[in-house]
Amino acid sequence: MTIFIRIIVIIVLFFILLHIWTKSRRLRKEIRRLQELPPFATDLLDCYVHFQGYIATPNQHTTPIYQKACAFYLSRIQAKWETKVKKPGKGMQTNTKTLHNESSPSSVIELMDAQGQEVSVDLKEFAPPLRTKSEIVEICPALCAEKVDPKYKKYDVLERWCASQDKVSIYGKLIRDEQGRLWLKHTGYESYPALFLISGQQGQHPKNQISLRQEEMPKAFGFMLVSLMLFICIASFFVV
Repeated sequence: MTIFIRIIVIIVLFFILLHIWTKSRRLRKEIRRLQELPPFATDLLDCYVHFQGYIATPNQHTTPIYQKACAFYLSRIQAKWETKVKKPGKGMQTNTKTLHNESSPSSVIELMDAQGQEVSVDLKEFAPPLRTKSEIVEICPALCAEKVDPKYKKYDVLERWCASQDKVSIYGKLIRDEQGRLWLKHTGYESYPALFLISGQQGQHPKNQISLRQEEMPKAFGFMLVSLMLFICIASFFVV
């Protein structure tokens, strides 16, 4: 019985390691694909391309909370409070309620590269990590003052935006619509990710967006391997 259990443990651990290795290999392949992409050119229609340039759309908007001039924004305020967990549970639970959720009237922005070539992007397709400002406050922002309830104890305030002249790096499928307008679109394939990155912002790098700091993958893999080997030894010792 002891040998049988050890074999089962080893098989399970083998498949866990295989899963980690497969995921690591796939992430490395995706990053290598991004690094080998051709630069943006108007004749690469229906191709997966890498665009580098800046936001040409003027700052037509101002964020409602922090008053940032921008070409596009997302704004949200959530109220937070705690209540007791219903029986038979114990302790407290955090509750949230969205008091304000707003975005720019249009999510389409225009881009231009160093050669003056223009292309359009719908940010709703990319769900990009934009410039961000967030904080937890105890006083509700004036924008939602009429929605205050005595039970609300804190407010989670978040705004995300991009501004005119922001330098961007974009990975997507290049198409031309019926009006002759060029667009960068979502590919529809996970292996060809659609990325919208603002240069100079923390975390704004392809390998960060795809693999959550891919440079740490070898260390993470090694740590998991050592941990699993120790688990095998300990399990074998205690199993009778």
